[in-house]
Amino acid sequence: MWRHNESGKVDLVAFRALQTSLDFLREQSAKFAADLSAAWARFNVANIAFQRTLFACLRDLLSEQVPVMIELRRDLGLEGDLGELEAQMRLQGHRMQERLGALIAKLEDGSAVAPSPG
Repeated sequence: MWRHNESGKVDLVAFRALQTSLDFLREQSAKFAADLSAAWARFNVANIAFQRTLFACLRDLLSEQVPVMIELRRDLGLEGDLGELEAQMRLQGHRMQERLGALIAKLEDGSAVAPSPG
């Protein structure tokens, strides 16, 4: 359209065709942008649900992991200070739970959202 205007030729039919094409492409662009936004919204909802499920599974697994690891070390003759090992493992589990909880909170309040396109 710019070239057409700059050429100095007056061709209203061609200009209208170009304008119609431009309008169609703008509508398509707006539609696809809205579709993408809706898809990200669905993804964010599903991601929060997944993170909650993961969090619950890891929390359950963590409570079972500590005694298993201690018994494995005991069976292998790697006893050392098992009380300290247990305390460290529980602390790591607690940190993991805190970080997963913080991630879920950020996902829920929207401060950890997917980047916008473009």
